[in-house]
Amino acid sequence: YFSTETRMYELLVLETLLAIWLFLRYIKTRKTPNLIALSIIQIFSLLTHYYAFFWVVTMNLVWLLRRKTDRLSSPAWMWGQLVSLIIFLPWVIYALQNTHTPCWCVHPAIGIPALFVSFSVGGLGLTTLRDILTSAPLPIQTTAVFAALLTTIIFLKQSLRALVSRKPRRLFPMLWFWTPVLSASAVGLFFPIFSPRSLIYTAPFFYLGLSQGLVSYGRKAALWGKLLILLVFIAIVVLLYFHPFFSSAPPAKLNLIYDTVDPEVLDDSLRQILLY
Repeated sequence: YFSTETRMYELLVLETLLAIWLFLRYIKTRKTPNLIALSIIQIFSLLTHYYAFFWVVTMNLVWLLRRKTDRLSSPAWMWGQLVSLIIFLPWVIYALQNTHTPCWCVHPAIGIPALFVSFSVGGLGLTTLRDILTSAPLPIQTTAVFAALLTTIIFLKQSLRALVSRKPRRLFPMLWFWTPVLSASAVGLFFPIFSPRSLIYTAPFFYLGLSQGLVSYGRKAALWGKLLILLVFIAIVVLLYFHPFFSSAPPAKLNLIYDTVDPEVLDDSLRQILLY
């Protein structure tokens, strides 16, 4: 589903991963060119989507945790953050003075479960999750719930395990996943800004933590446990193959898309997507 969102989401994911890569290189080498490149990517990401702010908060948190052990330069880092803030500030002022289309925002109590489900089975919003869980046939509903519950439980157990063990290899994906999610949730309790789809850049760390959990539990699990893990992936493949939104059958497109969008407009949009 997210692969069809040819807007800012893919660009934000790319910028986030590139920035984290540059950040890790800067921590390892402490070379100024890596910090300059990181600052530039940070500016681009902030201008791409407002939710980039939450991963910038995460990056500064990681920097604080690593500052003494890795002997990082505080003045250089602060200058990089200050320049990014100054360049981004005019856009913040413009956005506050001009109204725009409101986001698809929900309360965090609903948004966080929706985030886990979307990362597990794909899709998010009116024509995906709601359709899967309400109007889809019972076998599809059962498949989606089964896959989402099992992957979420494995990820949550891996999160707890990482917190207890405090091993960097386990803590790294959890820190980069949970800090933006919990930060957005904290703000979302007071302002309607929690957008599950805008947290798409946390997906790589969800899958990284999930894969670590699958490897860990897969080695220790009995035969039934291994079969259960295998069933998760079979369920997701079945869901994506048979559910109308994900399939390429013309009736599905007719029912879910063409009844709400002018076909000529849609065809032109699809051509623009291909061109993009």
